[in-house]
Amino acid sequence: MDDKLKDDKIEKFSEMDNTETMIKDQGGDLELSDNNGVLISDSRDFQTKVKEHLGEYKRDMLNIYEDGIYNYKNKGILYEHILHKDKYKVNIIEKYRTDFFKSDYYKGITLHRYFHHLNSSQAMCINFFYPLIKEKSLESILNVMNIEGEINYNCNDICFEKISKLEKNSGRKTNFDFYIKLNSRVRIYFEIKYTENHFGKVRKDKERKEYKEHKKKFYDVYMPLIKNNPAIKECFKTEDKFLNNYQVMRNIAHISKNSYVIFIYPKGNKAIKKAALSAKEEVIEKGWEAHFILFTWEELIKQLKSNLNSKELIEYYDKQFSPKYLKL
Repeated sequence: MDDKLKDDKIEKFSEMDNTETMIKDQGGDLELSDNNGVLISDSRDFQTKVKEHLGEYKRDMLNIYEDGIYNYKNKGILYEHILHKDKYKVNIIEKYRTDFFKSDYYKGITLHRYFHHLNSSQAMCINFFYPLIKEKSLESILNVMNIEGEINYNCNDICFEKISKLEKNSGRKTNFDFYIKLNSRVRIYFEIKYTENHFGKVRKDKERKEYKEHKKKFYDVYMPLIKNNPAIKECFKTEDKFLNNYQVMRNIAHISKNSYVIFIYPKGNKAIKKAALSAKEEVIEKGWEAHFILFTWEELIKQLKSNLNSKELIEYYDKQFSPKYLKL
């Protein structure tokens, strides 16, 4: 098995089954926000629909009939949408699979623990962006986002799993799913969502070691980042507000006049959609909305295809990417 899939190598858990109640965000202990219960149910319905679809996709398109195992509380549970761990590479769509795993873009990353789950948002991110890298067509994304600039196609300026360089601490830093740095030094950070139920928040429990650590990290690391950041409303520059919206705020803290943060999520994932829209409305100061960009996968694919000049790429997103992820 590839070392990148060993548990002791894992930096971030992105895709949790609906039996999970926690997000382990880069070593921290985060509680899922409840969204009044209703949206939890909506998102789990969406997650269930996606998993059923991906089970069919695994049988019909990949010709794999073996169920994968998800270990929960020392019990192995079989799921149709999970691959055997040894078959994790199959989660990258065949057209670009071999090329990706031979590329420097693969060598520089650590695969998530659940990369062999077909609903892995890390695999989805790679399946979406790597073809644009390979065909040198990332400029089409800039056109969709209304961001001007030139792209250097190298692993320093374009990468998956970008570790924040703004956070001045020795601990684990914020990871972005995808990252582009333009010739102009403008930076674009992408947060990718698929079937995740929620963004994480820190459980407020003054007796818990994890809470004390996150509180200290807020004052040592994040407060220096946000205190003079004009993109963030003053009312969100507090310990309670930041920790209660921990995952979203860590991302938003990277917004500046020379940087953008972009969230991409499915239109059917109502809880994620509501949280992202609320963050834009409640956290972002007026005049900075263009630096916090929200897109559904469906609208992004639609606009991307109208900006692409390559019939081959248009066909890829139409007949390979969308049928796997979006045509439920």
